[in-house]
Amino acid sequence: MAYKSFKKYIQENYNYVLQDAIQGYINKCYDGLGYHSLNVISLLRQWPDNVQVMTLTCHDDIGPRLTMDVHVCADIVSSGLGTVNYEADRKKRWFTIYLKGMLKDGLQNVEIIDVDEYQGNTYDPSNGLDEYLVPYIKSEQLEDIADDFTELWCDDEAYANGTALQTMLEAQDLICYEADLPAGEIARMYFREDDVSVYDSSQDYFDSTPEEKTIRPGTMLIDRDCFFMSSYGSIADSIAHEMVHWDRHGKFFEILAILDNNEKTLYCNAEPTGSPDGLTGVAKARWWAEWQANSLAPRIILPRRIFNTFFPDKLEEQRSLPHKTEGEVMERALHQLADKFNISVYEAKLRALQLGYKQAEGVCLRVKGSKRPPYSFNPEALDDRQTFILDNKNGARLYREDHKFAELIRTKRFLYTGHVVVINHPLYVKKTSDSSYPQGYELTDFALEHIDLCCLKFSRNYTRDDCAFEYYDQCYLSKDVDAPAFKEARDIDYSINKDVLAEAEGLEGYDDEGERLAGILAVLPSSFWGTFDAHMNRLKSERKLTNEELHFRTGYSERHIRALRKDDENVSRNTVYALCIGMHLHPYLSDDLVKKGAGGYPPTKEGMYARTLIERHYMEPLSYINKKLKARGYKPWGNENEIQDVGTDAIDEWE
Repeated sequence: MAYKSFKKYIQENYNYVLQDAIQGYINKCYDGLGYHSLNVISLLRQWPDNVQVMTLTCHDDIGPRLTMDVHVCADIVSSGLGTVNYEADRKKRWFTIYLKGMLKDGLQNVEIIDVDEYQGNTYDPSNGLDEYLVPYIKSEQLEDIADDFTELWCDDEAYANGTALQTMLEAQDLICYEADLPAGEIARMYFREDDVSVYDSSQDYFDSTPEEKTIRPGTMLIDRDCFFMSSYGSIADSIAHEMVHWDRHGKFFEILAILDNNEKTLYCNAEPTGSPDGLTGVAKARWWAEWQANSLAPRIILPRRIFNTFFPDKLEEQRSLPHKTEGEVMERALHQLADKFNISVYEAKLRALQLGYKQAEGVCLRVKGSKRPPYSFNPEALDDRQTFILDNKNGARLYREDHKFAELIRTKRFLYTGHVVVINHPLYVKKTSDSSYPQGYELTDFALEHIDLCCLKFSRNYTRDDCAFEYYDQCYLSKDVDAPAFKEARDIDYSINKDVLAEAEGLEGYDDEGERLAGILAVLPSSFWGTFDAHMNRLKSERKLTNEELHFRTGYSERHIRALRKDDENVSRNTVYALCIGMHLHPYLSDDLVKKGAGGYPPTKEGMYARTLIERHYMEPLSYINKKLKARGYKPWGNENEIQDVGTDAIDEWE
C-alpha cells in the first residue's frame, strides 16, 4: 500500500497508539484542562474521538532509532450522568504525542514517551529533522560539514596523490558501477538489494556491454554520459553526490520505503525540477535532499583546506609565465586545478567563487557555445549580488523596460558584446569579423584587464531570497552566459555605475589622448628596466623629470634609480608601484609597467587596493598614497623616510 505522506502512514497504522496516549493523559490530568463545562467533573467518563495527525516532526537518534513529535487534533467527548449513555460535551483539543521507534526495514517497536498539550512555536530546527528525516542544513554550514566528512574518511595525502574518492568509497564500504540510466538521471544510490544492469570497469568504454548483477545496499550507479547541470559536473561530482545521500539521507530513504514498498533507491536528476516553495510533502523533501547533495559534492571533491593549499601556488606559477591579463592567469590556474582533481573546469570555477575568488566570475566564459577571453577586475568593485555579465535574455528585457539603458545602447555610448555592456571607445572595444561575435565587437586587451573601469554592473535579483536558487544559478553562470535555465533577473542600478558612466562622458572627444597613449605603448620595450628607462627619457623631455626629482618623489637614491634603469633584478612589487606614482604615469602606462616588473596586480585585497590607488590617484604625491596605505594596515611604498614631495594637508582638506 502506498501512502501520500509519513503523517498519513502514522495516522492509519498507529491511530490506536495515539488514542491510548491521549486517553492516558486525560485520565491523569483532566482536572486542570477544562475538557468539559459540567460542574461534577469526577463523575464524567471521557475519551478521545476523531484523532487527526496534523503535523509531524521527526528527530534523529543513535543508529536506526528515531523520536517523533506527533501533533494531533482530537475531540474530547464527555458522557452524560445517569443510566442512559449519551454525549454530554465535546470539545476540540490539540496534543503533542512523543513517540520513539526503530526505523529499519519499516517502522518497528513504536512506544509512547510522553504526552502534553500542544505548545505552538516550540520547534527548534537546529535540533530536529522534518517529517521525512531530511536534515536541516544551512548554506553557511556547508564548508564545515564537508571538512568534517573528508577529514573522517580521507587524509590529505590521498587528495595529493589523486586517490581521495577511491579512499572514501573503500572507507565507507561503498561500491560504484557505471550504468545506462534513464534520460536526465545522473546517478542512483541503492539502500536495498536489487538486480541491475551495469558495466564492467575493466573493459574498454566503447567495446563493453552491460551485464546483470545482484547488488547490495551501499551500491551506487553512475550514468556514463550525464552529469550535474547538463554536463557541468563530472563522474567525480556524481560519486560525491551519492556519498552525501548515503551519509545524510539513509533515514529519508527508509521513510520513502515505508510509503512505497517498491522503493529501493534514491535517484538523482541532472537538473533540479520545480522549486522548493512550489512543492509539498515528499517532492519537497526530495528537492532539498538533492540540493544538499549537489551543494556538498563539490566541497567533498575539493575541500577548502585542499583548495587553499593548492590554488594560490598555481596562481603564482601562472603569473610568472607570459600573460595578457590576470583573468588569463586565473583561467589557466583553474584548468590546472581541474586536471589535478579530475573534475570539470566549471567545478573548479565554482569552488573558486565559493571560496571568495571573485575574479573567477570572469573566466571560462562561453556565449552560445563560443569561448570568450577571460577578464579581470578589482574584486572590491563587486558586491556579492553584482556582476558584469548580462545574458541576452535579460539584456533584451532591460532594453524594452529601461528607457535610460535603451538610450545608452541606442546612442552607441555603450555597446553590447554578447556578455558585457562596455563603453564605446577604442581603448575598450574594437570591431571584429569573428562570426562568434554576432554583435561585431570584442573587448580590447586593456578592457579585459580593467573590466570594472569600462563595463556596466548589474544586480542579480532572485524571485526568492533563497540560497538554493543562488547556488543553482551560480552553477549555470559557471558554464555559459546564455544557459537556457537562467532563473535570475539582472537589473541595472545607476547609482553603482556612476564611475563608468562618468568615464563614458569624459572620453567623448578624447580620441587623440587614446591614440597618444597607444602610440607610447606600441614602442615600449618588453622588459621592465627598458620600459622604465624609456618613460624616464620621455618624461625628461616632457616634464623635465630627472633621477634627482624622482629621488625626491620616491625616496629611492639616485644610484638605485640609475641601477633600475639598467637592470631589473631584485625589483619589488612595491618599488614598481612607487615608481608609477613618482612618475605620475597614466593608469594605462602604469598597468603595462606593473605587468613587466611585478607580473601584474595580485588578486588579493591589498593588490586590488594598490591598483585602485594607482588608477585613481596617480597624480597625487607618494606621501598622500602612503597615508592611505597605512590607514588600511598596508606597507607604504618607496623609501618613506626620504620622500621630499608635497605634503598631504591640502589634499585632505579638499577631500
